[in-house]
Amino acid sequence: MEIFEVVIKNFKSIKKQKLDLSKNIVLIGPNASGKTNILEFFKFMKTALTSFSLPFNPVADWWGYQNIVYEKNISNNIEGAFRFKLEDFLISYAVSFGMDPLGQLTIIHEELLVSDVYKFERSNKMFTFSYDLAFLEKVSKQMPFEETLVYSFKDEDLNALKEKITIKIERNGQHIPLFNLIGSWSGSYSTDFAFVNIDMLDINKSRQTFVFPFISGNIKEQANLHFGLGPLFSAVNFELSEFFRQITILKHPDLKTIRQPLLPTRQVILREDGSNLNEILYQWFIKNKRFPALIEETIRREFSNSSISFDITLDGRILLLVDEDGLELQPHSISDGFYKLLFVLTAYETKPSLLLIDEIENSLHKKLIEFIVDTINLGEIKSILTTHSPVIVDMINLNQLRIVSKQFRDTIIEKTMNIKNLKIKLHDLGLAQSDAWFEGILSGKS
Repeated sequence: MEIFEVVIKNFKSIKKQKLDLSKNIVLIGPNASGKTNILEFFKFMKTALTSFSLPFNPVADWWGYQNIVYEKNISNNIEGAFRFKLEDFLISYAVSFGMDPLGQLTIIHEELLVSDVYKFERSNKMFTFSYDLAFLEKVSKQMPFEETLVYSFKDEDLNALKEKITIKIERNGQHIPLFNLIGSWSGSYSTDFAFVNIDMLDINKSRQTFVFPFISGNIKEQANLHFGLGPLFSAVNFELSEFFRQITILKHPDLKTIRQPLLPTRQVILREDGSNLNEILYQWFIKNKRFPALIEETIRREFSNSSISFDITLDGRILLLVDEDGLELQPHSISDGFYKLLFVLTAYETKPSLLLIDEIENSLHKKLIEFIVDTINLGEIKSILTTHSPVIVDMINLNQLRIVSKQFRDTIIEKTMNIKNLKIKLHDLGLAQSDAWFEGILSGKS
């Protein structure tokens, strides 16, 4: 599943802004304009939508909801609206977080829409579900009607499914998103549709006929699922859950921690400060007896025929070593730039759903900056980068640049418009893109 648009509302300095993510983008703008706030919005959404344990506290890193909500007004709800593509289906997911009457942060409202198929909506503890009627008519003509099926599909089922369904959820689960709160059982057929039995929390038994059987189209090709054919309903829930779980944000690496020996643990997603960098690399090394080719080849090419390996201390901790053309380097002899390159390439090789990198240029030489940005730009990983580097501004297509500025207290995100005319203007003035940015010519209204 691929994200192509997001709307951010009431997060930090962002009152309401839309981001076109149909391509990789680079955020440029002065300090304190809100570039990092955009990245942190995704961090908040990831934390809030993948934290299921109680007490629910996805704002701990910010010391409270008041520090991330727009204008510190806790009566505002933080909202996100995301649009995705999954094969031929358009998926829209919107969620709103706010304070409940007891002063607890919770999900206030959700909407999950699969275009031309179905819509789920949740307000507090009330769930509403409805089908697209044209879809149901198509279903009625294509679904199997054999009585031998465990659950057969009859005319009365079709009529029931045309009604809007409202269900109240009684148990605790207000902080759990729709796509993780609703489980399913499915059976696949030779048609393009499958039955799904929704196992919601505390469904009133008298209303169960209105939600069973659930019908959805089949997904035939899914890179992230373990089955080749399955119902759309299950695929959407799974893919949404995985998208938010696999968002990766990189800030400044904690080099002091990275250089320390540590006990290996099983790690999947790289932390924003890189403190588990060695653990992820070590897992790859143990499993494959080598590191990803991109990492090995880049280190060999850019650092004097270097390679990396691990040593095990007497107490069982792992230690990253570098062989620099025959000379062994301990962690404190390894350069900051080496670690930064390793940090970014490792994040890329974990195949995140969305890669967010704050000030990617820090500690890196121009040549390495160009290599990393080219690698990300030419790859299949969707990314958002922030930068102050003229090197990056000059090498990125104008349609990928987003100019971030502050107007009073509000962060504003602008595209560069009239790109053809702007290129002519820059050529006539003899200006690089970065020069135009610093001169104020490169703006959303150029």
